[in-house]
Amino acid sequence: PFMRGLAPVRRTLNYLEGSKLILKPYIRIFLLHYNRSQKNHAGAKEFVFWHLDSLQYKNPDVQVITFRELTPTPFIRVWLNSGRELLLDIDRQSKDEIYERVLRTLCKTEQGKIT
Repeated sequence: PFMRGLAPVRRTLNYLEGSKLILKPYIRIFLLHYNRSQKNHAGAKEFVFWHLDSLQYKNPDVQVITFRELTPTPFIRVWLNSGRELLLDIDRQSKDEIYERVLRTLCKTEQGKIT
């Protein structure tokens, strides 16, 4: 039963642990707003399908929330420890572009990792 459904590989431990999406320590809440039926939201929908589980797995102290069918354009909202928020517009971006942008903007660098 574990390997059934759409893309069962994303539910494997190796897939979850292989992610590079380790958020910076001052990020507390990660929200993603998107719609499932609109074309300009396709990249956000695919990002949720392929990367959100591993992002949540690698960042257990961060609250990860998705809001569907509530916005005309897709975006990511992040709240920091200081109470400030950061908005990323992801309208008409592919899942890979969103992945690279989140990795570049919100994640630790290879040098910043604690070993």
